[in-house]
Amino acid sequence: MPVFEHGHFDGFTNGGWVIGHFGKGSLKTDDIEIKWAHHDPGPAGKGWSDCDTATTLSVLISGRFNIEFRHNLEAMPTAVLLEQQGDYVMFGPGIQHQSTALEPSLFLTIRWPSRAGDCQAVERNGL
Repeated sequence: MPVFEHGHFDGFTNGGWVIGHFGKGSLKTDDIEIKWAHHDPGPAGKGWSDCDTATTLSVLISGRFNIEFRHNLEAMPTAVLLEQQGDYVMFGPGIQHQSTALEPSLFLTIRWPSRAGDCQAVERNGL
């Protein structure tokens, strides 16, 4: 049976994540995770994090967003600025990343596969 929600694709109770191993009913799958998230200006997420096995694709719908990447805690980060609708970044497992919304922003993020505990913080914001 199809899942339909008119004009509302937000995982308010799960940080924007709506489809994945954490989902309920037909939204539960180990194949993929999907996030539709609104970000106010400032840090987005919990700080530096990475995934053990998942690949991530993040697409900017609106706003301006900066994502930094590094290979380990000692590495100098490389920044990617997403500022036009449709700008995207894709990165694989083991790449540490952190994000900052430069203005109110809307994002679609797809991650695969979906595994409990696969993606975790390696360094929290402000620490």
